[in-house]
Amino acid sequence: MNNFKIPVVLMPILLTLAACGGGSSATLSPAATTTSVAENVVIPTAVVVTPTLPPTEVTPVTPTPPPPVVTPENPSSTDEDTSTPTFAVDSGQNRSYPLVWSADGALLLAANRDNVFKVWEGHYTILRQAVTGHTDWIQALALSANGHLLATAGRDTRLRFWVNTDGKLGGFGEVNPQIGTIRALNFSPAGDFLAVAGSHGQIQVWDERHRQIQAAWNAHTGIIYAVQYSPDGQWLATAGADGQVRLWNATTGEKLADLGHHAGAVYQLVFADGGKQLLSAGGDGKILRWDVNSHQSLGVVGEHGTAAVYALALAADGVTVASGDADGIVKLWSLEAVGNATRQISVAGSGAIHALAFEPTTGYLGISSEDGILRVWDVLSGELQRMMATTGTEGPSEPDAVDHSADISKQLAGLLFDGMRPVLAMDELLVQPERFANVFLLGINQAPLDCPTGTYRFTFSDADADQRYASVGDDFAVATTACQEDTVALTGDYGLQLTATNRTASVQSTGTDVRLQGLVVDDGHFPVTADGRLHFEVNEPLDGVSTMTTDMLSQQLGLVIKDKGTYAFTQLQVQMTSDPVSEERTVTYAAELALQGLRNSFVSNGNYAVTTLEPFKFSVFDAYPYAGKWKIQQVNSRNNGQITLITVLNSQKVRIETDKRANGVIEHTEEMEWSKLSQPLQGN
Repeated sequence: MNNFKIPVVLMPILLTLAACGGGSSATLSPAATTTSVAENVVIPTAVVVTPTLPPTEVTPVTPTPPPPVVTPENPSSTDEDTSTPTFAVDSGQNRSYPLVWSADGALLLAANRDNVFKVWEGHYTILRQAVTGHTDWIQALALSANGHLLATAGRDTRLRFWVNTDGKLGGFGEVNPQIGTIRALNFSPAGDFLAVAGSHGQIQVWDERHRQIQAAWNAHTGIIYAVQYSPDGQWLATAGADGQVRLWNATTGEKLADLGHHAGAVYQLVFADGGKQLLSAGGDGKILRWDVNSHQSLGVVGEHGTAAVYALALAADGVTVASGDADGIVKLWSLEAVGNATRQISVAGSGAIHALAFEPTTGYLGISSEDGILRVWDVLSGELQRMMATTGTEGPSEPDAVDHSADISKQLAGLLFDGMRPVLAMDELLVQPERFANVFLLGINQAPLDCPTGTYRFTFSDADADQRYASVGDDFAVATTACQEDTVALTGDYGLQLTATNRTASVQSTGTDVRLQGLVVDDGHFPVTADGRLHFEVNEPLDGVSTMTTDMLSQQLGLVIKDKGTYAFTQLQVQMTSDPVSEERTVTYAAELALQGLRNSFVSNGNYAVTTLEPFKFSVFDAYPYAGKWKIQQVNSRNNGQITLITVLNSQKVRIETDKRANGVIEHTEEMEWSKLSQPLQGN
């Protein structure tokens, strides 16, 4: 095995760029429609967008007539507390200016009283479209979980569908539920069913794919303001002007429970605790909590005094709740410590707060209010970040715009280097054949072997029957269970195969293919799951003092870094040299990759190109590189090709520069301590 000595950094570089990317798209089968919609989409002059029309193979059909409406035998609870305060009659002032943020934060949508709904790019709130088509006030919006399908409805009683193609919405047909003004819509978690709530107390559940009504029933007396699917899609919660909060079988419409009531209309519902609890906001100024399984009240989360609470939203952390009232006040609550608001935001001059929505990655809060303005707040700092007009078809209103380009550059740099530490641990894979050399010589194969904290099970294919992993065709396939090697734990499957080996008087050259199959590499900081294929070419001088060179290539590499995101490399070329005397390493690389699912980051999903302008250098004595320069450019992303330059000043500091418009002009420059940018890249 001495002829197959792999340098410690053969694989390190495979994830060095992992901190930058991944992406995917969902496909929706066209659904039949009752009417071909000639929607009128008005695009701001600064943003050229043409909505995609429905596929030509979609054939309009007449929707199936509603099945007989099931009237519950006992529409109201028979054991209500007669000592409750006087019922606050619904004033009808909750005018419903709906607001929704997509699950990935990429889209922000809002509607208002002028029959228009607007579509903004979700992270930077850049207006993409102002879309007309309804003939009266749009009072309900619902976006499918994958963000591919939008449903809109309102006072014109029509239910319209829109398909999202790369952030552009195009009409996808309409139906007439015939249940009056529609005040609430909600897609099932799988996106295959849509719950529709009418002004006459009726609920309809539509099979979205076939545009047919699956179930319909009378749920309340008067307007239904809120309808919500449980996270598992089994239940529907409804509430409305009669003050009742009810739970139904989402498939059959069978009533499961009258959870209770407010002393006034109920305007909003939100499931919490993974669907085990339900929150309700009412005209009595209270936010109540209900146990979905026991059907019991869990008490009051918070109160707004005498002001009706029109809006309610739950943050992605599952704990933070925002509520908005008729007086223009937004309060934040913690479900872990109910009763006292953790923060209060007074939206001066806004009028009533009608809708709230949390951005899922940054935690920003969107607030839609009576004055027709959509405000985006940083709830942690309490600072207003952005204001946009929800009415009209004009371009974006940005009086308080915040430029996040510098934040993007810093976060990209951090992602790049946070991915470097787990990369440096991947050399464990390539040294395993050498580590098990004695086992091969003893003829042991396909047997579990203990390591410090786990077990290896390997299969060794010996191409020339020399009981050595040193010949072309030799294969080393491994399944390992939480095996701790030094500071790294390995869990999963991988394989190595020698594809070439050549020895001259001065150099040993080796080619190796690496297969990664759901392998988790955990160094205690950011566990990484790797899938794909890599190829290594190693040239190792036999004198023991000359520089060793390693080349790595890949066109198929997928990585998931916990708490960071998912990354897909389509081109990866790395060259590394290692000086056995000084133990310094020098690395250059080029990569094209896509990213998705970044968490708590301003960095957008999209395509990136990463190149080395000056090789980066590591010393064995330092935790961080002491030299190097990189360039990261966003390609075909919403940030218009922004370029980030990262220059290593020394092993303690790095400089980050931002060329926002990719025109050679540096608009932001910042020097940072390495320790504030990433975990140590070497050592513990």
